[in-house]
Amino acid sequence: MLRQFGVGIDLERASGAPITIDAVEPSKSDGLRIIGAILVDRPGGGVATSEWPLPGKWPGKREAVGATVPSGKAVGLVVGVRRTSERGGSLGTISIRYTEGGREYVTDTYSTITMSTHC
Repeated sequence: MLRQFGVGIDLERASGAPITIDAVEPSKSDGLRIIGAILVDRPGGGVATSEWPLPGKWPGKREAVGATVPSGKAVGLVVGVRRTSERGGSLGTISIRYTEGGREYVTDTYSTITMSTHC
């Protein structure tokens, strides 16, 4: 039975000042929890995986929390998720708290995660 996995979310920072990621959090959690988040550079493609920690070598692989993302940069956010219940579970909308120019903001990725009992 799969106990933990990673989910890729593509992020694009089109313009503005660089941002620093402060937190990656779900709006709610039921039977699943976030256990980590990393960023990778994604020139020309997205990131999707079923393994956590993210295996292999990825360009620009770094911890997401505390990382700075400049404008004009497309990155992949890989969220590590662990099952905390035998019945599966879900995470509500994944939000990113970040700082830009000394002010704190929150943005939703509109990504949710659901795991059935058969995964």
